[in-house]
Amino acid sequence: MQILITYADGKRTVFDTGSLKPFGADAMLIECELSLDDVSEGGLWVSIHHYDANSKDATQGETPTALRHRGWRFLLASPDEAEDIIEVLMDGKPVLGRIGDELVKTTVLDARARLLLHNAEALSLIAKIADADGFLTRAEDALLPIDENTTTADFLGIPAETLSAALAADRAQKNLAI
Repeated sequence: MQILITYADGKRTVFDTGSLKPFGADAMLIECELSLDDVSEGGLWVSIHHYDANSKDATQGETPTALRHRGWRFLLASPDEAEDIIEVLMDGKPVLGRIGDELVKTTVLDARARLLLHNAEALSLIAKIADADGFLTRAEDALLPIDENTTTADFLGIPAETLSAALAADRAQKNLAI
């Protein structure tokens, strides 16, 4: 897994777990978890765990079980550094992006957009939010698993203020094209 962080001053930091082999010969699977909650308060962390498989633990005729073992946690960006993050990519895909003052988790938004929009992969973050909002506004209720208490912002996994800012930015960009 490769994590690329781009900062407002142009600095780019790359973290690569591809050559990671800290857990020994029995480690058959590595799990990397990028914590996207409260990055502004606690920083950006990646936790790396492993699953060990040992053939001596296998019972004949049964599929052996590899159990998860806690590994290590690594601070990729401190809370102070997080203030200047523009974007975080994981294996080339955006997982965090800045809209105004807000660092937005894009994972839920991207998943929803791929399900709703024809061209989701080609859209910018702002266009994806605006197009998904437009689709949800026009779609029939029967098509979507949204109850009356769920807002469009909640459904897309973004704060309401971010939805408003993205819609305003999308309108401004479309006005430039006229």
